[in-house]
Amino acid sequence: MSRFPRKAAPVDLRLIKRPLKQSSEDSPSKRRRVDEPQVASPQSVRHAKASAPPVRPRGRPRGSKNKKTIMKEQEALRLEEGNTARPLRLQTKQPAKPPTPPAAKPRTKAGKIKKIPAITEDHFLTFGNRLTMEEAETERAAPTANSKDRYERAKGIAEDIERANNVKIAARTKKLSRMNKSNPPTSHRPHQNEAPEQKIHQIRIGDYLIDTWYTAPYPEEYSKRPILYICEYCLKYIKSEYTANRHKLKCMVKYPPGDEIYRDGIVSIFEVDGRKNKIYCQNLCLLAKMFLDHKTLYYDVEPFLFYIMTEVDSEGCHFVGYFSKEKRSLLDYNLSCIMTLPSHQRKGYGNLLVDISYLLSRKEGKPGSPEKPLSDLGMLSYRAYWKTCIFRQLLQAKDFISIQDLSSKTGMTFDDVIATLQLNHLLRKDEHGQYYLDFDEALIKHHLDRVDAKGYPYAQPEKLTWAPFLIAKTALGMLNVVRDGSSPTTATAQKENELPELIKKKSPRRK
Repeated sequence: MSRFPRKAAPVDLRLIKRPLKQSSEDSPSKRRRVDEPQVASPQSVRHAKASAPPVRPRGRPRGSKNKKTIMKEQEALRLEEGNTARPLRLQTKQPAKPPTPPAAKPRTKAGKIKKIPAITEDHFLTFGNRLTMEEAETERAAPTANSKDRYERAKGIAEDIERANNVKIAARTKKLSRMNKSNPPTSHRPHQNEAPEQKIHQIRIGDYLIDTWYTAPYPEEYSKRPILYICEYCLKYIKSEYTANRHKLKCMVKYPPGDEIYRDGIVSIFEVDGRKNKIYCQNLCLLAKMFLDHKTLYYDVEPFLFYIMTEVDSEGCHFVGYFSKEKRSLLDYNLSCIMTLPSHQRKGYGNLLVDISYLLSRKEGKPGSPEKPLSDLGMLSYRAYWKTCIFRQLLQAKDFISIQDLSSKTGMTFDDVIATLQLNHLLRKDEHGQYYLDFDEALIKHHLDRVDAKGYPYAQPEKLTWAPFLIAKTALGMLNVVRDGSSPTTATAQKENELPELIKKKSPRRK
């Protein structure tokens, strides 16, 4: 024997029979060892034999053949006999069907018998034996001579229409270029330098067909069309009249996608955020570029608020015009861009949009001014509006009035108030260096009566439902930085301290 005991052999744990886990419902009396044989009672055995279904043997019976083997044997038998005919398909046993009467021969309208190709097995194999011969026939889908003739006629008509449109566009472009050469271009004449590049000559929006003034950067496939169709509710641009009519039936939008802040009769104004409704605002900017020469903003609309003016009826809110302004302007601009459709001009809507912009400035508690520089038409419009507003305040003043009073009551900046007074020769300077107002009350009344006789609408503060737009504190701090180091609020306060003493008295009214 060895002095050292032998080491135990390794044991495979997988061969050890482990006891079953005891559940919470099992009791100790019901435990049973795994290796203990279980003996069933004779009664349970008899019950199991009576209820068990007969056992079927698994797999194919011994000596039977599958379909593939049978097909191989048939192929080998055919080759041995020298038969070149196609082997028969293996058919499974199916119940016999009653014989069907022979089908009548198909006839055409002229009474001639229609030739049906011979039935072959390929027609059924294509669709897995699921189609009949008539259903599997593909000759009816082949183009006939009549179909080819109709296609050629339609193609010729379309080419004639396209050729006629190209001739009209060439004639119009030649006429506009001749007019621009004969007359010097002015700021009031549209197409002054863009006639050769003009492609979209008219737009159809609502019930109006409007001639465009300038070129807008629409996609190339839309710019080639002489007439562009625009939905007056969602401002989507469409190429053809047929597609526009289909869109009109399916368009669910009936008003601008924003909050209604003003309603006076049929006139309604909506505030639309450029960040929340980007596609609508981009379509609006492209539409405005057709009537504004100096507009350069088309796609970067997120920093702006758009105020849409509409006319309301039973069908919805029809687009009239709009103006936009920055959400947070460093120079306190209350208007960046303004446009009224030519079909709605001469109704006072442009003057109403300007009045609404100053009403919002008064609601914010700070003076505002349009973005500079102004175009020629914009300058004329604003000077007429400033003159009317200041004349109304001068007529309502009882004792004396200052520049600060005029600014707070009208919402205009000090510079705009002083420029308007000087332009209308109302600001004078005496021998002591004091400024005073010198105006004729009868002349002011005559001007206001002439403005009121037009019947143009004006903004009414009691019909405005609006709150100023707010920005987060971090963004507010970034946007309020001014280049000279002072904040806009400080600069405004310095101006207010300098100008209240500018006008202290009012000249006696002239008779």
